[in-house]
Amino acid sequence: MQLSINWLKSYMDLSDITPAILRDKLTSAGLEVERIEQGSPATGLTIGLVLTCNPHPDSDHLKCTTVDVGSTVLSIVCGAPNVAAGQKVIVAMDGAVLPQIVIKKSVIRGQQSEGMICSLSEIGVDASMQSEAQLAGIEVLSKDAPIGGDPLAFLGLDDTILEISLTPNRSDCYAMWPLAKEIGAILDRPVTLPDCEGAADIGGPTSLKVASEAKGCPTFLGKVIGSVTLKPSPDWIVKALHSYGVKSINNVVDISNLVMLETGQPTHFYDKDKIPLRQITVKDNIAADYTALDGNTYSCTPGDLMITTGDKLIGFAGIMGGDDSKILDTTTGIIIEVASFDRVHIRRTSRRLGLQTEAAVHYQRVMEPLTPYKAMDRCVALLLQYADAKEIEATAIYGIKPSGELKLLTDEKFHNKLLGTNFSLEEITDVFRRLDFKPVVKGSQVELTIPSYRSDISIQPDLSEEIIRLLGFENITSTLPVLVSKEGGLSLDQKKREKIKDVLTGYGLQEVINYSLVNRSFINHPTWELGEAVELANPLSEERRYYRTSVLPSLISTALYQLDHYQDEFALFEIGDVYYEPMEKQERLSIILSSNVDLSLWQKAALQNDFYRIKGMVAGVLSELGFGQNRVFFKENIEQSEYFHPGQSAAIYLDKTFLGVCGMLHPKLEIVKQAGALGAAELDLSAIFSAKASAIRYQPIPRYPGIQRDLALLIPQSQSAGALINAIYKTGGKLVEKAEVFDLYTGKGVPDGQKSLAIRISYQSYEKTLVEAEIDVLTNTIIERLQRDFQAQIRS
Repeated sequence: MQLSINWLKSYMDLSDITPAILRDKLTSAGLEVERIEQGSPATGLTIGLVLTCNPHPDSDHLKCTTVDVGSTVLSIVCGAPNVAAGQKVIVAMDGAVLPQIVIKKSVIRGQQSEGMICSLSEIGVDASMQSEAQLAGIEVLSKDAPIGGDPLAFLGLDDTILEISLTPNRSDCYAMWPLAKEIGAILDRPVTLPDCEGAADIGGPTSLKVASEAKGCPTFLGKVIGSVTLKPSPDWIVKALHSYGVKSINNVVDISNLVMLETGQPTHFYDKDKIPLRQITVKDNIAADYTALDGNTYSCTPGDLMITTGDKLIGFAGIMGGDDSKILDTTTGIIIEVASFDRVHIRRTSRRLGLQTEAAVHYQRVMEPLTPYKAMDRCVALLLQYADAKEIEATAIYGIKPSGELKLLTDEKFHNKLLGTNFSLEEITDVFRRLDFKPVVKGSQVELTIPSYRSDISIQPDLSEEIIRLLGFENITSTLPVLVSKEGGLSLDQKKREKIKDVLTGYGLQEVINYSLVNRSFINHPTWELGEAVELANPLSEERRYYRTSVLPSLISTALYQLDHYQDEFALFEIGDVYYEPMEKQERLSIILSSNVDLSLWQKAALQNDFYRIKGMVAGVLSELGFGQNRVFFKENIEQSEYFHPGQSAAIYLDKTFLGVCGMLHPKLEIVKQAGALGAAELDLSAIFSAKASAIRYQPIPRYPGIQRDLALLIPQSQSAGALINAIYKTGGKLVEKAEVFDLYTGKGVPDGQKSLAIRISYQSYEKTLVEAEIDVLTNTIIERLQRDFQAQIRS
């Protein structure tokens, strides 16, 4: 927020307050002043009258002039094309310091030059604040400029600007009037603002009709001013606008800009002849192209708030009006628009279009509910005074005018207890008086009427904040905090998460971190269905509109990036959160592996990442977390086939809880077409972390020898090896230390519809030496179980 000291002086007495003092007081009260700037940094300037102007005898573009500066007449060589005798000009005297140069007497092509006639650019005025004529030559001052006077004061460039950093809760201070009231409270001095309340109540019957068909526009005010006169603005308006970096156009346009700076409420003036229907409606269901005031054509989409008259678009609500209804030099009457628009709608449309106008910036902040009515009053008052406003019609209003004020009851005990202070009731009441809260003492309590522009005040602790920042934080008694000693460390879930990372990095994988916010293409096909994706009300961009519902699509995108940069070997994992309506969260682990990893190019040795490798990684992670193979099941993947190969993937279960999917990616995916077969997995870590893990027990190397038995089985194609292995563990009990498949065969010699499976069973006892007879009995029991439950046959 920029604060003009000269403008502020029009509201209060600052004769004893320097900019440095004001900076310190504002900063102490919570309005941090980041920088102090002068309107123009130039020194040694005066106003002069050009007496003579003759061509330079040794140049075709220089002029030799004599200039009266009051105390003397100077000879100055000037190269500006517009310099002429009789002009009042800005003169930089000998020794003057300009932003780019120090002026010294010199001889230019044989002619004495005792100073410099300046343009606005040369004294530090920004080019955006100047007309083409001003940029092309020296600045010619008006006839009433006093010879020998200060040109900076005459032009309003002697101002001091304070750059203030405001906290989000003080959006009211982005407007000059509330900011002046705030500064008045800090300095404890009266503030006199323009009295224009009720100025818009005048006018005869109106033909204008205003309405809103959008929830994002609860209030809309319109007023017809049948006749206005366009002319230059008075100096005080030009200087006020200039102090905020706003260029003066004409009196009518300048009044619209000034009211926005004063009240914080954007307004828009339409040429009334361009709206012959005398009807304005706000809509949010339009899809069309529209040419805005800047001459560019933009696409509006459903959800954008649009200003319409009949079926015609006339502006993006709260952002920019249209090129076909703007104020022109030929304008004779106007229609004033003042409205309240939902800030989320404005921010979304502004970002999408790339139109960050001053109006849009103001609308994106919390605004006072009564501001539209105050702004309309101020517009009418200024138009009457400076634009000869006539043929005024009554204000057309859509919406209900809010009451604005809030009543609060408080006492000094509450605030002293909260702040740790000892303020008296009189001190606290005086703070509320300075803030214009209209305090009324009722016994030990104080009744307050909070002004409508202080939307940050709603509860008693808000009042405590006002008290301490105005009376000073030094009034808080210093006490040592009570520190409770506590041992630091990781939570159980954090330990599990670190364990997963250790295991996967041990397998050679690298961790990646992707954005949790994605575009629609990432949520259209989740790894498995959870619910509707959570959409942000106010995203930074369309690419970050949704919370992701799966981690794997992000990991695939990272892998594609690797491939695009000729990195065709990768092994990546990511741990991240996914969200779904109604704002539920789930933590996921996702893995992706390239098809091969070259171990030695010279020896032509490579590691193939197939289904069994990704399955082994998943099993290894779960085992390290305390979930052994007796609790983890890999079943046929019959549902999650959007990303995974239907014949080379498995659904993972912990007991009866679904954990996720692992296997090879589906051949139809673009990344598989580009890089070949890829392994992947996605697991629900929330389910894993909430499950009770078995304790991991360590035992010494067995003292007794073990025994192995190999089973060659014929089983139906539909039977899974995993189911047989689980049955062997359950039947064999604690003596079966390991059971694993070491051969699978289909083809010649094996009947159709069956497969040959070879399983090695390792028996081990930690208490005794096993004997053959005992193992034979147990093996036969296992075979009987396999024959009964899985139609297995022993191959001869």
